[in-house]
Amino acid sequence: MIVTHKGSHYNADLALKEASDIHGRSLRVIDSRSLADQHYTHFRADYNLENAPTQVIYYRGTNNHITRVTPTSSTSLNNKYFTIFTAPDQKQHTIWFNIAGAGTQPIVPNTHQYTEIAMISLEPALIVAVTLELTINSTLGAHFTVERSGTGLTITPTSLGETTNSSAGTSGFSITNTPGAQDVVADIEIEYNANKNPIYKGQELRGMIFNLFSGKYENKQASISSVADYEFQDMSDSGTGIIYVGSKSKSGNYLIKKITEIGTDVEVRFANISNNAGNATYASAWTNRATLAYTYSSDLSQL
Repeated sequence: MIVTHKGSHYNADLALKEASDIHGRSLRVIDSRSLADQHYTHFRADYNLENAPTQVIYYRGTNNHITRVTPTSSTSLNNKYFTIFTAPDQKQHTIWFNIAGAGTQPIVPNTHQYTEIAMISLEPALIVAVTLELTINSTLGAHFTVERSGTGLTITPTSLGETTNSSAGTSGFSITNTPGAQDVVADIEIEYNANKNPIYKGQELRGMIFNLFSGKYENKQASISSVADYEFQDMSDSGTGIIYVGSKSKSGNYLIKKITEIGTDVEVRFANISNNAGNATYASAWTNRATLAYTYSSDLSQL
């Protein structure tokens, strides 16, 4: 789940020291990111079947991941590709070559975006490196910076933190990786009682939820995490790396969560009536879950 707004400052006084009797088993690790501020750059959250967080780990990136790429001449590069990854959300970008219009975009699993390197003729390695530098900086400049020294390229994600190592993909490139780094800002476990209310220092926090973005407990009405107001109804595992979780609010609104495994990462998107007007009821939405439109929770209305 990509977060498109800044999180508030983390409040260390609300970090749980111990947790027990967590209500419900962990369903799946969901990787959620926020824009960087001075306290954390992203977090990972475990949810139970009631869509309530049971553990949140906050991270702050400290160093960039660095990829060094050295291409050969374009004689051997038609249809060849390599992969690079953003940080810290680990989105895979596949960089592929089309020489003199004879290339075909490869199909590379888990690719978030393909970037074509089009060249009109066979060129030496230096021209290949210059073309890579110009194309990546112009088309992917929001995610990566590229610096060239001779035929060697240094590709760096624009955000600090760990990410997946770049891969040569197919032959034609020499690639080395220097991993980025990140620190754990806080590791918070959240426990719940039989009434599904959070417990903090032995006290039931009735009518409150844990706000993932601020790192503290808040009244449900004041929280931006209104997705947590929904109660679990159904779950379906497609067997192809996609899990659907259906939930309803007390007022009858539906929320369908789509959890997709992408390599070692997990992507989460949501659907409700605001982006699926043709499905007015939970029953209809659940039946048509595979064909619903899904988006980030922050883009939904009518929650």
